[in-house]
Amino acid sequence: MKRWNNGAVSKSLGRILCSVAVCSLLFYANSSFAKLHKARSGHGGRSGRIFTMRSRTAAQNIVEAKQLGAAAIKNNDINMFNRAKDKFGSAFKILNDLADSGSCQSPDIQKKIKEYQQIAAKAKAILYSKADALLTKSLADKKLDKDLYTGSDKAELKEKIKKEWMKQWPKDKILAITFPSNTWRRVKNKRWNSAIRKWQYTDTSSLLAHVVVQVTDKIATMYPAYVNKRNDEKTMNIGVQTKYGAHVTPDILVSNVK
Repeated sequence: MKRWNNGAVSKSLGRILCSVAVCSLLFYANSSFAKLHKARSGHGGRSGRIFTMRSRTAAQNIVEAKQLGAAAIKNNDINMFNRAKDKFGSAFKILNDLADSGSCQSPDIQKKIKEYQQIAAKAKAILYSKADALLTKSLADKKLDKDLYTGSDKAELKEKIKKEWMKQWPKDKILAITFPSNTWRRVKNKRWNSAIRKWQYTDTSSLLAHVVVQVTDKIATMYPAYVNKRNDEKTMNIGVQTKYGAHVTPDILVSNVK
């Protein structure tokens, strides 16, 4: 079956993450990361090992994002800034996957994941505030994509996207929602199911949207969202898990969101 576009941790944790990340994260988090890891509550078993390994990778990504961001500001390099954004995105993706993992559902681990997410979000916000001059200059000519969709359900689809987005990201301020294409991407597939010895058919359509979210007083980010339809089942869902990972998320000046 075709998958939707959803673009839909141990006692040693303190020692591991502190050794990798604390010194670099102090610049962003005012030692909150270090204080967090002084409490060495035990996370034994498989879930502890998974949390330790994956959160260590997230911490390394945040450290690299900090280094790239500082270099981008120093060298007035927007491409390096975008690499820093990607590193933050990778860190958030890891932490979000951990939060959803069935093996990391203990209250203690979930609490720590939430704390790490908050620290990473603060670090990214500080980077944006420090890169204000770089972004203002680099994005001066960046315009909002034209809103090309002409279907009679345009307003309804935008409302569905907004509702689903705010359910997932309740603190976001949405400045605009646009459809950069007027064309649904339709895909028909069939595959042989050997278990039931039958061909199975799927008929899906997807429409790309851009959700423009304010990041600072001057900067916004354009995130993709997907309207997904199962034509064979007459169902629809909205894919908004697109803030982090491999999705392209260009920035734009708030003043250019018109």
